[in-house]
Amino acid sequence: MMTRWIAAVAVVLSVATFTSACSVATPIPTDELSVRLERHNLVLMPHGDGPFPVVLLLHTCYGNLGHVNEWARRLQSLGYVAIVVNSMRARGLDGHFDRLAVCGGRVLPSADRARDIAISIQKLVNLPSVDQSRIGIVGFSHGGWTVLDFLGRQPETVSARAATDDRAGVKSIVAVYPYCGGGVASGLEQWPRDVRVLVLLAGQDTTVGTSECQALSREQRSRGHAVSVHVYPEAMHGYDINPALLYGYDQRYDKAAARDTRARIIKFLEETLSTRDREPPSVIRMKVPLSTPEKTVYVQDSRRRLR
Repeated sequence: MMTRWIAAVAVVLSVATFTSACSVATPIPTDELSVRLERHNLVLMPHGDGPFPVVLLLHTCYGNLGHVNEWARRLQSLGYVAIVVNSMRARGLDGHFDRLAVCGGRVLPSADRARDIAISIQKLVNLPSVDQSRIGIVGFSHGGWTVLDFLGRQPETVSARAATDDRAGVKSIVAVYPYCGGGVASGLEQWPRDVRVLVLLAGQDTTVGTSECQALSREQRSRGHAVSVHVYPEAMHGYDINPALLYGYDQRYDKAAARDTRARIIKFLEETLSTRDREPPSVIRMKVPLSTPEKTVYVQDSRRRLR
């Protein structure tokens, strides 16, 4: 009976994944994707005239279920323009099986999603009070994979429309428990020299592991790049997300590691985007209304997915 059930579930997942993959197999034209991102990205502006540094936030393969929204509010309160790049909603990947397909690496690879970063950066020219020379990008899991891919892309392949390198104003990159495979290593020679990188890893990560990211970081440090790595020895993948069951039964929320992660990221952004001399705004306003994420719990075998 159990064997039949497993076989039936495998068929359902295969069909759902095939359907999702077919629906987004062809890359969305840049103009259309730009419109979709503008519709679904969350943009939070600090109060005041600026110019303000900006931080782009990239969610995990389960989409924007509230984790990065909390980060956006926190960064907004510290005087940053916070932009949540909603890659999955922009592509209509809202269902549970859509998420499984993305987490399994069958849909929306980092190379395609890196376009979202480039397009979102291009749109900064339309935002008042934004300092385009002080840009930071923070990615979690699949989002971390994406920011590393973006960092190593050839400028002309990141955006065919851009006359200049979309990475020009990027000063800092943070990748939290990222996947460091899938072609990321092929772009190491393209990393800009003036970008500082912080990689935060979970020592007990059974989803993506840590060996590839540590090897990548050592390689880039040997090339002279400013790459810092910190490993939380007892933490699991998604350790800063509460409740942990949102991302699978093998995940565990680690309060101490989550607190330290927040402190490290905030300090790193202050150092790289030069905000220490700025007073936090006393009044906060939202450029785009913030909706409450759906309280849904998903459980999935981590061996079948990529974050």
